[in-house]
Amino acid sequence: MSAAAVPFDDASDLTRKAWDLLVAEKADLGLPDLFIQSVGDFLEAAARNPTTSAERELILDQVALMFDHLYPHLPFKTDIYHFIHPQDFLNENVRPQFADLGESDFHDFVVAAFSLVRDAHTLYVKPSPFRGAVAFLPFQMLPYEDQTGRHYVVAKVMKTQPDGGFGHPSFGPGAEILFWGEEAIDDHVQRAAGRLPGGNPSASFARGSIHCSLRPLAYVQLPFADELPAATIQYRPVGGAGVRAIHLPWAVATGLGTTGGFPGGTFSVNVLTSVSLNSGKMLHGCREIPAQQQMGATPDPSQVSSLPETFQFQHTKGAPRQGALDPANLVADSHPAARFGYIRIKSFGDGGSALGMADRVVSEFQRILTLMDQVAPDGLVLDIRGNPGGDVQAAERMLQMLTPGTISPQPFHLANTPAVLQILRNLKASATLESQLSPSDDTKFTDAQVELGPWLEDADSQPLPAGDRLTTGKTLTDFASANDTGQVYQGRAALLVDGLTYSAADIFAAGFQDHGIGQIMGMDATTGGGGGNVWSHDDLLQKLGPTPGIGLSPLPRDTGMTLAIRRCSRVGPSQGQPVEDLGVSVNDRFPPGSAEDVIGGFPSLIRRACEFLGFLPTSRIDVVKTAMLSDGGVAVQIETTNLASLQFLLDGHVALTAAAGGQSFTVPGLVGRPSPFVLRIKGYKEVLEEIAADMLPAAVRTVSLQGPSPEPDPDAPDSVTQSPTDDSTDNS
Repeated sequence: MSAAAVPFDDASDLTRKAWDLLVAEKADLGLPDLFIQSVGDFLEAAARNPTTSAERELILDQVALMFDHLYPHLPFKTDIYHFIHPQDFLNENVRPQFADLGESDFHDFVVAAFSLVRDAHTLYVKPSPFRGAVAFLPFQMLPYEDQTGRHYVVAKVMKTQPDGGFGHPSFGPGAEILFWGEEAIDDHVQRAAGRLPGGNPSASFARGSIHCSLRPLAYVQLPFADELPAATIQYRPVGGAGVRAIHLPWAVATGLGTTGGFPGGTFSVNVLTSVSLNSGKMLHGCREIPAQQQMGATPDPSQVSSLPETFQFQHTKGAPRQGALDPANLVADSHPAARFGYIRIKSFGDGGSALGMADRVVSEFQRILTLMDQVAPDGLVLDIRGNPGGDVQAAERMLQMLTPGTISPQPFHLANTPAVLQILRNLKASATLESQLSPSDDTKFTDAQVELGPWLEDADSQPLPAGDRLTTGKTLTDFASANDTGQVYQGRAALLVDGLTYSAADIFAAGFQDHGIGQIMGMDATTGGGGGNVWSHDDLLQKLGPTPGIGLSPLPRDTGMTLAIRRCSRVGPSQGQPVEDLGVSVNDRFPPGSAEDVIGGFPSLIRRACEFLGFLPTSRIDVVKTAMLSDGGVAVQIETTNLASLQFLLDGHVALTAAAGGQSFTVPGLVGRPSPFVLRIKGYKEVLEEIAADMLPAAVRTVSLQGPSPEPDPDAPDSVTQSPTDDSTDNS
């Protein structure tokens, strides 16, 4: 349909008013300065100080080194997508042309080479002024599905006046977008997705929908030439039968920030999604940011997380709060008296120092779960939609609190290339010369030992078995820390995901499924499929040892690169399957079915999860009272639900097995051992006289008896330091 055939509005003036108001609001709120300009002015400024031919050659050389020697996903992705090698895309035959390219065209060409591998962990980061710049239109768009097919609606608009609204009589939230230029909107979304890193269809579609109107220019290309300097969009107004067209100019905002690296070596995060979501928040909801920061500074711990950038929670009987989930959505019509909890996990990091980050996140999750176990015993909805990832160790350590079973962390693998094996051999050789290393090289040696130490046994392989594409698998999360806390929440759990669930969130979802913790539900068929541990180019320079043996060099200016350095594989029933590209398949796909649903945060999915949880029985152990006895034993009073047998362990040692019918038990002390630190009670649904160590309990309750617990005893017959098993039982 031609735009000339429908009523047409030029909203350029309204759009510029929205820019001006946003700049003023940020200044009023004390947020970082923001500068907005047209795309043409931005590109003109970028062209004033272009990268030199030598700088461009250096960038291309580093791209080749990363993909040729270090990238573990490459052979698998080539099998799936049949693309040319990125190095062939940038080979010596075409390099002379790069000297004649404009500044923006050169960097976009490198971005296109990285996009070949469809990996949102493996990115090129353009230099300033692209770094920290976002091209945007004054609205956000979201999809929904009904019986007639897929639809795209305006979800948010920028304001042209302080009290809200775009100031246009018909273009606003709920308006359905039909055409983008001359393309049907579905076709345009697919075209936008084709320029973005994203493997599986769920990830590709989700990112394409977002980036139609928002492009973080450090990582992605400019809008298409046929939509510059403005996009012409045909839409159906809310409640209207007619079709209109609107002309909206693109702008570039600078000062929104970008990642400078990763806080730790065990991070798995999609920086493109992270920057996109944060930029969208700045552009469309900057007044919510100081309020959220204030909540984190002076929280009511029963209502607000001390890490508000990481967690948000609510329960059925909770008080309604601005910006939080309405507790009216935490209900099940079939079980009206049931009490449910909701925890949104926005990321698996807290934005602070890498030192202790995993401990901070895990500790706060434990605190929230302890609260939920009391106020929401009938079921818990965990929401990781849009979670871009974070610390893998935090994600894997959190799983244990949701299940009575044992958690097996996922193994990670390096690329099995001659260069990687040589890096490992050189690292082993450096150990004999450690006393002769310079301070700088000694730091690199220490960092490399921490990061690559578990894989050093592969250094003696000449090479690894023929045909192996990867080194042996080693976990980033040690088995003991993945199981040192045990079950905290004893109700059933459901996990909400989407195509933007990525990286450490992908790994969390895979662990949730592989250990049979509960149902996975989502608006998309799978999670995003990010199964790698990501490092920056600076990490490569620092963490591969003092003599890696390949020609890594610092990048020019403030360009950057990120690389999936280690590839993970799943455990349990899915043992050996990759997370990369495939993602985690949902048990129940339930897309939003109306404009109201998608704009309102998709409450129908949350209610559907509560309905599912309401039908599941719960097994519980609740400790009423404990008292230490003179012989090192413990007197304990408990209440149980849906259990027949109990086993009591003191510091990992079995001390008593009993029927669950009683409420008061005397757990005898262990002969020759000091007073215990930890009492762990395991409950089983069957009547059992003897309980084998490998039997899966239905509920576990852990009680700290006297301060911090000692290290687990490896000689204990039921100690948590036992080796993990590969066969996980599905207890969902």
